[in-house]
Amino acid sequence: MYQYTYDENFFDFPDFEVINKYQLDQNMIGLSKVGFKIGYDLKPNQEILHLKYQAVTFNLYGSMYMFIHFKNNKDNAIGLMYLQSSNNFLQSSWDCLFQMINMFNLEIGHAEKLIKDENKRIATEKKLKVYDYMVKHKNDEYIQNLKNLYDSKMKLVRNENNYVKHNGHVSAEANRKEFKAGRIDLKTGESEIINQNLYRERGININKLSKDILECINKVLEFLNKYMEDHIDDLYKHLIFLSNEVQKR
Repeated sequence: MYQYTYDENFFDFPDFEVINKYQLDQNMIGLSKVGFKIGYDLKPNQEILHLKYQAVTFNLYGSMYMFIHFKNNKDNAIGLMYLQSSNNFLQSSWDCLFQMINMFNLEIGHAEKLIKDENKRIATEKKLKVYDYMVKHKNDEYIQNLKNLYDSKMKLVRNENNYVKHNGHVSAEANRKEFKAGRIDLKTGESEIINQNLYRERGININKLSKDILECINKVLEFLNKYMEDHIDDLYKHLIFLSNEVQKR
């Protein structure tokens, strides 16, 4: 199984170990299907939980890694690129988190089909609309926690990410480029001044955006830990133990 490494540069993320805590060795998953007694194999919804946990953690690590590079380059133009990359990975982890919750709560038979058929699983992931899912399941305690995070921080951070994806222009200060010239009507002799805005880079408050991104990363880590802790079954826990034993060898 893959274990993410970290050093002193990751001090901004006190719950970093969450992205390693629930990893399983793939051989252990296979062993659970053939090596244990009948009826004691990893259930499809637990397998999907692990599968999407891997997707969430991959993107969270990417977000943390890029955030560290942003901090080391925030006085340079490239720092904005690192911050955008961190934000982009964060949004991917957010999407994967909802996909994980959605597919975990499917009926066992449906979850089993998604495990066996990657194309069906990808189609299910693509159909999911995160905001609609939050509204539909607003009475669910876990979804309500995510909705609170969305309303307080993630919405603004997500909007900033979408703006850059579609426009590609951000800077610490708004920059406007203008074209100005005069023209004369040769028939009447009348003149006029033409002002044309060529383009504008959107100005952002880097300190606020980076602070919000950092808070969102840590909140998602905190939520992920709570959700996994509450939903993995005894066999999954046993497989974690076996996987960790394999890692020690």
